[in-house]
Amino acid sequence: MIKPITISLIAIIILNSCRRDCTNSFISPAFIGFSNLDIDTFIVRKFEQDNTFTKLIDTIVVTKFVTNNPTFPGYLTSNDTTVIHPGLTSGNQFQYIVPGYDWQIYIPSINRTISISNITQLNNSEVCYAGGDLCPTCFNEIDSLKQNGQLIKPAINNFQTTYYNGYLVYINK
Repeated sequence: MIKPITISLIAIIILNSCRRDCTNSFISPAFIGFSNLDIDTFIVRKFEQDNTFTKLIDTIVVTKFVTNNPTFPGYLTSNDTTVIHPGLTSGNQFQYIVPGYDWQIYIPSINRTISISNITQLNNSEVCYAGGDLCPTCFNEIDSLKQNGQLIKPAINNFQTTYYNGYLVYINK
C-alpha cells in the first residue's frame, strides 16, 4: 500500500517539474602557434546572419589586459594553444560568439580576418524535476559551422578548466 506521504511527495515533484528550452552554446577561438603579442588584442565583429558580412551589428576590441581576475581568466594557454573567451576578456560587455549571427575575428597584428558563419545547432529542451532555479542550465549542441567558407564541426571545449562550456574554433597561424 502506498502511503499518503509518498503520494504527496510524488505530486509535489510532478507539479514542480517543467520543460524548458536549453541555452545557446558559445564558441571561443583557440589560437594555435600565435605569440602572446600576436593575440593580445583582436576585434570581434557581429553581423546579421546572411553570409554576406555586410550588415554589422556590433564590434568589440578584445584585449588581454581588460580583466585581471585570476578566478576567471579570459586567456588560457597550454603548450602552443591559447583559448580566449571574449565575454570574459571584454568585461562582459559583449556576448559570446553564438548561433544566430555571422562573426568575424580580426587580428590586427598579422592583418588577418577569420569568418564564422552558418552556425547550426540542435535545439534541445529538457524536463527538470527540481523546479525553477534549482535546475542546472542545459546547452544546445552546435552541429556545424563554416570557418572561412569551409564546413567544420567545432570541438567541444574541454580546455584546462571546467567552468567554461561551449565549443572551440581552431585558428592556426
